[in-house]
Amino acid sequence: MKSENKGYRLMLGNILSQTVFYLILDYVYRSTPTLSVDQAVFWGYLWTLSLATPFYLAKRKSRTALKIEWKKYKKLIIFLAFLATVANLFWLWGMQQIGSGPLALMENSQIIFALVLGVIFLSEKLNLQEGLSALVILAGVVIISGLKGEVTLLGALAVIISALGYATHSFFVKKFGAGIHAFSFTYLRGWGMFTIITLWLIFAQKITLIPLSAMLLLCGAHIFGLFLSRFTYFEAHKFLSISKLNLFTLLLPVFVLMSTFVIFHDPISMQKMVGAGVIFGGMIFFTLERNKQTNT
Repeated sequence: MKSENKGYRLMLGNILSQTVFYLILDYVYRSTPTLSVDQAVFWGYLWTLSLATPFYLAKRKSRTALKIEWKKYKKLIIFLAFLATVANLFWLWGMQQIGSGPLALMENSQIIFALVLGVIFLSEKLNLQEGLSALVILAGVVIISGLKGEVTLLGALAVIISALGYATHSFFVKKFGAGIHAFSFTYLRGWGMFTIITLWLIFAQKITLIPLSAMLLLCGAHIFGLFLSRFTYFEAHKFLSISKLNLFTLLLPVFVLMSTFVIFHDPISMQKMVGAGVIFGGMIFFTLERNKQTNT
């Protein structure tokens, strides 16, 4: 029981870290409307990777792990870096269009794409209850995407494309990256993403300085989003089952929605509440069904 409590505390830290990540990025976009998504990715990753690099290269053991990881998974790292860059650009552009609250809700559509990819390419079984859960989640996403004046069609489409990209990313990790060293792999993929976005900006002649305040905020956001949230999430796996982890992550949209209401005074309309309720219901039903299968 004590170990489970530690897992719950870690997941609470994960949810809080991700909420701060969402809110800082949302604030940067609201306060710097001229900031493009590719500039946000470039400067965010530059600062964050620069801070992380000394920790990865300081010890010989870490440097050796990076060399081994690159040798074993070079092609996978390059491909996933490209896929994650595209998904991240759509994700950030979606946030720019619709805000962090609706985005946090609509991201749950990722589970639908993950299910489809798993069934088609990994021969995973999908029972009736899981299929119905996916349809319920999709219905909630449709309700949220219809928020007039708050959610644009292009913004909703960007979030859905992003969710598809991240689900595809997870599929390739599961199929071809069973033996990866998570932290080394994540670091190398991060530099791959930074390299791709840098080459694009050089080609498009778009590298420009942005306000120092925006740089610092982007750096802080990625520290919370890429380091603290990832550490607490990976560590929580030692103490909690996958089903409990998935159930706990449902708190993220609640935290983000309430935070945007308090900080940015974003409206919480009845349509948003209904859509959120439908998505949460589908996610809970799906997670409980998966938990039942695991225990049988």
